[in-house]
Amino acid sequence: PTPSPTIFSPGNIFCDFEQTYVYSSSSPSSDIYYKFKVSEFLPNVEFASCGSQCDTQLFVYNQYDTVNEISYQFCIAGDDCGSCSDGSGNNENFTMPLYPGTYYVQI
Repeated sequence: PTPSPTIFSPGNIFCDFEQTYVYSSSSPSSDIYYKFKVSEFLPNVEFASCGSQCDTQLFVYNQYDTVNEISYQFCIAGDDCGSCSDGSGNNENFTMPLYPGTYYVQI
């Protein structure tokens, strides 16, 4: 995420975590970032962009490293991993563990 992102609009990511926000990147790619907090260890958190009309990429970062995604081993290059029921092959669907802390999802 950018060092000082601009709030784009309120949002949620369909989970029971603390309040979330959507950030807009200043880069030309118009990436969107979701920020959320996890209060306890969660062994199987699902991330998915299934059903999107766009060919997406999806990355997860933690509060300590907002440059190198921690989701790499679960979705290489954040692109076209897992299986979505829509059969498009252009979206992501993966599960990974999360420890207590702050996270960012980049789409």
